[in-house]
Parts: sequence; C-alpha cells; structure tokens
Amino acid sequence: MKDGVRIERTFDAELVRKILTHPQIYPHVSDDGSPPPEEFDPRESVRNDAMYFLVPMAAERPAGLYVIYPHNSIMYEVHACILPEYRGAAAREAARAMVQWVFAHTPCRKLIALVPAFNRLAHQYARRVGFMDVGVITRSYLKAGVLYDQHLLAIEKER
Repeated sequence: MKDGVRIERTFDAELVRKILTHPQIYPHVSDDGSPPPEEFDPRESVRNDAMYFLVPMAAERPAGLYVIYPHNSIMYEVHACILPEYRGAAAREAARAMVQWVFAHTPCRKLIALVPAFNRLAHQYARRVGFMDVGVITRSYLKAGVLYDQHLLAIEKER
C-alpha cells in the first residue's frame, strides 16, 4: 500500500459477507457454531450501530475487514480478516491505521483480540502491530470438535 491506507466504516452487508466468507478467511474466523459460508448472513450485525465494520482501502480496493464491537464503554474487541493479496507489510500498515481510527472515532481506550492457539499467523500479526499478550483463556474455542485455548492480546490508547 505505497500510497497509504484509508479506513472506511461500511454498512454494506454484501461486502462484509464476501470478505468474511472468502475461502482463505472463513475457516480461520468460524468455529463449530458458525453456519456454512453459503448460509452466513451479516445483515443484522451490519445494522447494529454498536458494531464497526472497518474496511482498509488500498488503491481504492478493499484489502480486508476489521470487525469491532464493545465489551463495555471503553474496551472493544477486534477480529481481523485480511484478504490474501494484502498480507504482510500492507496488512500491518492497515492494522495500525485501524487502531488509530478506533481510538480517534470511538470511546475505546483498550482494544483486545482473542486468537485461537492454532492460529500462529494471527497471533504474530497482532504482536507485530503493537498488541501485547495479556493472558490465555483456556479451552474456549471449539473447532472441528477440539477445544483450543485462546491468546488474549491488547493494545491501549496512549494516555
């Protein structure tokens, strides 16, 4: 993303569905309670004003999607869904821009991420953009009948 990245909030349910159900994304963001990708319908979630669907734009094209929602008035959770062609340095730039956007446009002071233990690339991605490991939530993610731990990572708004 040589020209930088721009973060846009979207309410476009079809764009959200298309990115989340991408064959190289959905297996990593869905668990045993998730519907098959062809049945996934984000329309209700997109209409929820408390949720943020942020699209990093690169050369006027979506580079992925960040799904963000509050746990309380100042702590929000984020899930990153970066399209394969934008992974690497471009994805790190997008994540840093997303964090800045969240802290500038919401009351969020702490952004957290939960990463299943089997998803080492997502864990490394979060660490490379400034998230710190703060704990492990044991046996909290069910995938293919196996219970996995989740790493809890966080980044704080500067004081």
